[in-house]
Amino acid sequence: MAIEGSGAISLGTTAGTDRSISAEFGGSVPHSLSEYYDKGNAPASGEIQMGADFHGTSDAPTFRTTHTRGSLSVWRQEKVRWCNIGVAASNKFVAVFSDGASGSGYYLKAKVGTVNWSNNSITYGGSEITVYSGNSMGEYGHKIEFDPNNPNRFVLLYQAKSDSNDPAHAIIGIVSGDSITFGTPAVIQTGSVFRFDVDWDKGNANTFIVFYRDSSSGAGNRYGTVKVGTVSSGGSGTTISFGTSSSLPRPNGSEEVNEVSIACDPNNTGRFVLVYYEQYSGQGCPPETSQYGVAVTGYNNNGSISFGTKNLFRPNERINHPNTSFCPDVAGKFVSTFVDNDDSNKAVACVGQVASSGTGTTVTMGSNATISTSVMDDLHMDVEPTYGTVLMCAYRDNANGNKGTLRMGTISGTSITFGTSDVYYDSAVQRERVMFDQNNAGKFIAVVKGSSSTNPSYWGNAVAGNCVQ
Repeated sequence: MAIEGSGAISLGTTAGTDRSISAEFGGSVPHSLSEYYDKGNAPASGEIQMGADFHGTSDAPTFRTTHTRGSLSVWRQEKVRWCNIGVAASNKFVAVFSDGASGSGYYLKAKVGTVNWSNNSITYGGSEITVYSGNSMGEYGHKIEFDPNNPNRFVLLYQAKSDSNDPAHAIIGIVSGDSITFGTPAVIQTGSVFRFDVDWDKGNANTFIVFYRDSSSGAGNRYGTVKVGTVSSGGSGTTISFGTSSSLPRPNGSEEVNEVSIACDPNNTGRFVLVYYEQYSGQGCPPETSQYGVAVTGYNNNGSISFGTKNLFRPNERINHPNTSFCPDVAGKFVSTFVDNDDSNKAVACVGQVASSGTGTTVTMGSNATISTSVMDDLHMDVEPTYGTVLMCAYRDNANGNKGTLRMGTISGTSITFGTSDVYYDSAVQRERVMFDQNNAGKFIAVVKGSSSTNPSYWGNAVAGNCVQ
């Protein structure tokens, strides 16, 4: 190789002349940048950014086709209701849950775990931390998402059922060792919320976007609604402020949003995708479009939200339990998983692509790849956030005794192929969640609670695994 061992790398450029690269490829003949237009991630014309458009492969890991994992680890030896997971820096993760023990009142709590990635083992330190001293049993639990720009900071959504009007709250937490420091909760909406999801707008520091179904009374009832949250600046900021809400259009006046998911594009600041199912209510509503899969692009411009055209990406299929995650290797590329109710309740995955321009609104979706032949509920997925070529699915496999199951998928273009399914919890389960470690390529953690009388009943469990050879 002709690259210098230290110091700046010469690009062989002279001011006012055509830019060229000579040191990168060796030899005596420089290479014009125009040779690389429209190759790989490079643009078709204009400036080529060395950091954004050229991606080296020498440090890229080799991914397996089927993951490996460690043994189950119990993080709570008492009854757990809803549970979820977020992965922090320094091999830490946070399990959040509603306390289902007798007399506990379903308080919202959190617990920090540590993974040893050399053998996929998990240990726990510190005590359970109470986040909300009230009933947190909102519809489909809680959502936690770590800030990619501040990997020890996370946002947590929950419904405060013990407060007047069941408001949805967001709160910032910061992990330090085995402890968590929380800020003051901010109200997302004072009225009832039915389902919500959240993701950080990765190019806009200290900004996250919430997508929820507004179930309060009045004009906003059952609308799909988006709000932008801003956290006080700096990695240690914990104060949240919200902008005004933006509702998805209802051209027929009767569309109801349900089972929501959101993902922000890491390659395009401000752009996000909403995937959900839509149903209709009232007389004269078109039953042929009830509970069908919808994808909509959105754009956040300093808190002002605009939406693209609604795309019925499964116009003849009713879906349930959608999850969405972007692939960082290609701008606008994402994966959605869902239960296909019109195909024997199969759990499936498909690749989506948003138009390439920053405010592009066209969404195309690939064909279904089957994860499991029967999953009625409890399906979750995450795309590996560093290279974006694999995904992990966690689900309750109705085709196999409702056992807790993991399955790794490999993404190639618009196709997904799945490796061998892995029963990691050998009895009936509920509330599986899986997340990749954004600081360790290919590493993931899943949390689950049992639902049977054995192994043991309703305890909180976690498992760590690896998709890299």
